[in-house]
Amino acid sequence: MVSMSGEAELPCLLSDKWIQGLTFEAFVAFSRKNVERMRENYERTVVPDALAAEVEALDRDARLLVIGADWCGDVVANVPSIARLADLNEKRLQLRILDRDRHDDLMRRFLTDGTRSIPIVIIGPPNFARHGHWGPRPAECQRIMTENKEKLPKEQIVPLIRDWYGKDAFQSVLQEVWAVIKAQTG
Repeated sequence: MVSMSGEAELPCLLSDKWIQGLTFEAFVAFSRKNVERMRENYERTVVPDALAAEVEALDRDARLLVIGADWCGDVVANVPSIARLADLNEKRLQLRILDRDRHDDLMRRFLTDGTRSIPIVIIGPPNFARHGHWGPRPAECQRIMTENKEKLPKEQIVPLIRDWYGKDAFQSVLQEVWAVIKAQTG
């Protein structure tokens, strides 16, 4: 394992972590929780035709390195849709997933409001010389979480988040992740 301290070393760390990552299929096979929900969410993800055409036309390589865990509802909701998006152009979009708790050195670099919230999708060219990231949830869903976390117990927030995901049908994650991919490959 490589020890990195500054931002200049981050591309090397990301490249090192990439090698350790699992494909979506391997991540699901490795998972012990939410396996059926991840498979169902992958199958239920419908990429709009216009977005699918853009993804299929992508002519530059991009890597999507995800920090996640099978026990996390946001991972179960979002990562299958991200995998579906990447599968539209397997030649150009490569996806790998790392377990959050086994890669804390990387997770600490992508905290959300000081927390280890997941998934985090780090997107860049194959050498990660530049990169952007997305996560842990679509902007509107994050707004719901942020507005309610001080007012409501987590047990009351989770159903609000699940309802939002059901109504959104994975469209926000597709659009938001695609926007980061375009920014990193343009």
